[in-house]
Amino acid sequence: MSQSPDLNLSSIVDLPVVEREWGQYKVLHSGDGFTVKELIINPKKRLSMQRHKYRSETWNLVVGQADIVTNLCTASDPFDGAFVHHLHKENPFVIPSNTWHQCRND
Repeated sequence: MSQSPDLNLSSIVDLPVVEREWGQYKVLHSGDGFTVKELIINPKKRLSMQRHKYRSETWNLVVGQADIVTNLCTASDPFDGAFVHHLHKENPFVIPSNTWHQCRND
């Protein structure tokens, strides 16, 4: 396997892990205007429903299963009328800015 000269795989293993009630994450790379994170969402756990006014997100499933709940509404209940999207490997899912979203491992 060839390796990019800019990528040091040994440094990825040593990155700090941040524990959360839903699992854990670590920041793999940060650049000008973007951050790449690895999230591990434990079974039967989910992140909070959230939205970001100025930031979009792209989710890539690497292993396992996960769903993303999204809603473009501005109503007080972001779950009202929400859509469930099943993530698949090698099929990135883009969440536009200002879109309610929640990733879950049910």
